[in-house]
Amino acid sequence: MVRVAIAEDDAACARQLQEYLDRYAGEKGEQFQVSVFPDGLELVESYRPDYDVLLLDIEMPHLDGMEAARRIRQTDPAVIIIFITNMAKYAIK
Repeated sequence: MVRVAIAEDDAACARQLQEYLDRYAGEKGEQFQVSVFPDGLELVESYRPDYDVLLLDIEMPHLDGMEAARRIRQTDPAVIIIFITNMAKYAIK
């Protein structure tokens, strides 16, 4: 089972990501355990290195995905982090 955390402040986007994971799981026979956090701060405050993959929105109101990733890396250098954004200016960063 792959443990995934999604930090996304837009509930519709978070649902869409969950739907993508569900579809992938159905097609590939994989299982996901998904936890959703409405902000990077909530993820960081409750973070334990139990996740395999983090899907982080870059722009969030209390703690953006980039800073959340920096903080999480201090305690979990192995977790896979994927940034999610619709803003081209963040693609290179």
